[in-house]
Amino acid sequence: MKKVIVVDSTYHVNGTSSAAADFLAKNITDAEVEVFRLKDRRVNPCLGCNYCKAKDTPQCVQQDDMALLIGRIDQCDALVLCSPIYFGGICGQAKIFLDRLYAFFNPGKPGMSIATKRGKKGLVVCTRSAPAAASGSYAEDMAKNFAFAGVDEARGLVCGEVRGGLNDEHIASLTELARWLSE
Repeated sequence: MKKVIVVDSTYHVNGTSSAAADFLAKNITDAEVEVFRLKDRRVNPCLGCNYCKAKDTPQCVQQDDMALLIGRIDQCDALVLCSPIYFGGICGQAKIFLDRLYAFFNPGKPGMSIATKRGKKGLVVCTRSAPAAASGSYAEDMAKNFAFAGVDEARGLVCGEVRGGLNDEHIASLTELARWLSE
């Protein structure tokens, strides 16, 4: 059975990023889905210590919840990050999560990665109160950061104008992405 990890980065209780994460988790089929909520976990910033660069499998010297997740990310089939957009970018917690994917990066290895499982799907879903068009290809560009974690096919979605919650257009797009992740 496929394994999918959905990272919900918002600290906003009942936020639209959490709603998107929950919707995807509920609608991805034929997979074991783990939702990793950063607000409930201890994820420290990357130390930049390069401990991970001397390893042949992704590891981190820090003993926090992210260090435990790195091995599961290495073995998953799909990785999803849901984040609100604040001041033109993903929230700080999402950035810390992305920084910790440094454990997969090694410029001396093929593809500059020590991911032991390749061929994963990656998705970044961002929510914002402004129109989605204001973000351009931001979510797709952020999803490309997952390449070091073994993601070969990445997509992104920005759900704009979410002050009233996710609308029918957002739900349709999320349904299509859940179907893609289920394939």
